[in-house]
Amino acid sequence: MKYPIVQQVELADGRVVSISRNGHHQYRIKTDTDKDYGPLMPSVTTTTGHLSGDTFGIGMNWALKVARENGGDINAPKVSSRKAIDEGERLHEAIRKYISSGSVDEENPMFVAWLNEVGYDREWVATEQHLAHPVLCYGGTVDALSREKDGSIAIWDWKTKEQASYEKYGADLKHKVQIAAYAHALQALNARYVPIKGYLTYIMRDGHNAVDTVEVDLDKYFKLYTASLNMYNLVKEIK
Repeated sequence: MKYPIVQQVELADGRVVSISRNGHHQYRIKTDTDKDYGPLMPSVTTTTGHLSGDTFGIGMNWALKVARENGGDINAPKVSSRKAIDEGERLHEAIRKYISSGSVDEENPMFVAWLNEVGYDREWVATEQHLAHPVLCYGGTVDALSREKDGSIAIWDWKTKEQASYEKYGADLKHKVQIAAYAHALQALNARYVPIKGYLTYIMRDGHNAVDTVEVDLDKYFKLYTASLNMYNLVKEIK
């Protein structure tokens, strides 16, 4: 992929802003009156890294489980992790193509599970769209935006999970905070599509092809995001 990637985001008043993303997941914004792009902004995922909780403990338990299931092979967790990343990327690409052009990847069981759960009978208005908060100075890329049957705009984020892990831990706090930050960035931009509803859709990647969609309180979790962003900026300043 060639960087930077530049997208134009349409605003409610008909103007557009250009948002650029580099290979380090940093964003810059330029309005139609600016001569050049503004300063680099960190991504939402970067500024919420400390919200992951006990990821070391969870990750260690998972690694030990995978190693045991593969006869004690200490390299098995690394291979499994790479496979999970590849599957997640293929799923996101399949969904992007479906929303953009109606293309259906019938050979991808996770995509088919997603399509049956949330893809049909929904008007998709954007996918893989850049965004940036012009005041709080952070950026991100939202998986999708839809216009619901009542006319409201909803924001969506796709995640893949092992079913056993999802059943035990549920939706990640970090994921809820991220989608709230995305929604409020679009609001601050005065974008054409400003979501008032937010959803996380988890697609299980262990062969069960189960799908679960969780609605997120965007205002509630944005409060947590602003606290997270303040901590990130403070730590960066101190360093």
